[in-house]
This record gives sequence, C-alpha cells and structure tokens, in this order.
Amino acid sequence: MALVDANYRIIIADVGAYGKNSDGGIFSNSVMGQALLNGKLSIPSNKTLPGTNITLPHVIVGDESFPLNKNIMRPYPRIQTRHDETKAIFNYRLSRARRLTENVFGILTQKFRIYQRRLQMSPEHIDNVILATCLRNFLRGNLHAIEIDPSNNNQQTNNVSTIHDLRNVGGKATEEALHIREEFKNYFCTTGAVDWQTDMIRGGYTNQ
Repeated sequence: MALVDANYRIIIADVGAYGKNSDGGIFSNSVMGQALLNGKLSIPSNKTLPGTNITLPHVIVGDESFPLNKNIMRPYPRIQTRHDETKAIFNYRLSRARRLTENVFGILTQKFRIYQRRLQMSPEHIDNVILATCLRNFLRGNLHAIEIDPSNNNQQTNNVSTIHDLRNVGGKATEEALHIREEFKNYFCTTGAVDWQTDMIRGGYTNQ
C-alpha cells in the first residue's frame, strides 16, 4: 500500500501484505492505516481553499473501500449521485485525483519489470525489492514530463497486478467527516469548478 502526492511521488509505502490476507485487513492492519485512523500520522495543518475563506484539513483520496474520515475522502454512494449532480461531480473529481496513484503504479510497472511477473525469492527479499523501487521513485523527484489529459476519463493503467483492490474496510463516518466532504463538494461545484466536469457528468461518466 502506498500514499502518493500530487507530483507522482510515493511518500509513504507499507509493504508485506500477502495475497491470502483479507482485503479489509490490508488497510486496517497496516502501519499507515493504524497511524492515520488513530490520529498519529503526521499530516500538515489545515489550509484555506483557494479563493475562499474556508479552512479544511488535508485529506487522502480513497475509493469506496476506505472509511470516510476527516483525513480520508471517499465517494458518495452511487445511488445518491443519480439525482444529485453535485455529488456526481464530487465523485468525478475524486476519481480524477485518485488516478494519480494508478499512474504511479503504472510508471513503476513500466520501469521495473519485477511488477510484471511472479518473483522467485523469499518474502523478506521481496519486501526490500519493492521498497527499493519506491525509494527510487521518491528520489527521482517531480515527474513534470508526464502529461495527462484531465478531461480524458477513459485513461486507464494496465498490467498493475500487484495492487490490491481494498474492499469493505468499513467504519461509520463521523459528523465532522461528513461535513468536510460536503465542503469539498460545494467547493468543486463553485469556486473550485473546472470547465469540463459538468460535460463529463452529463456525458455519461460512471463513477468508479
């Protein structure tokens, strides 16, 4: 499991989960997950949204497999987006941000062929090899040369067989977390709106 910043850098990597483990246990039992959910992960101070006086915490972008938390944003349930365009827009913007992670793992897969085959080595050595590739990614710095069309909803990353699809991590959201998500939703639909988002929603975008 890895945490990726906006510059395609892996800033936290937690390796060692085996395929036989339950999907939900991967996040809840990881050092990163425990630190985040227990409020012990070092996260920058709250920041004002550009063009507003609204101050919100920094958040990690996740999918519906992650719990909604004041520092973790997950999509609205799909059924709620059918009759509420603002929630559909939030889900679309979240999906666009989440694709950064998919792109990073795609880059690793292309750069290091170990991600394209089964490794014949001990688990301890595998963990070290994976961490070495993550360190290489971090030391490389910003990857500004990579250009991604923000309006291309169909861009996908293939052959990333090492990524776990975390499902059913669960957890009841707090009122604070629900409020923070609402604030981000309102921002994405007003001051923070982008030109193409409404067309993407009305053109048949399916939130993933």
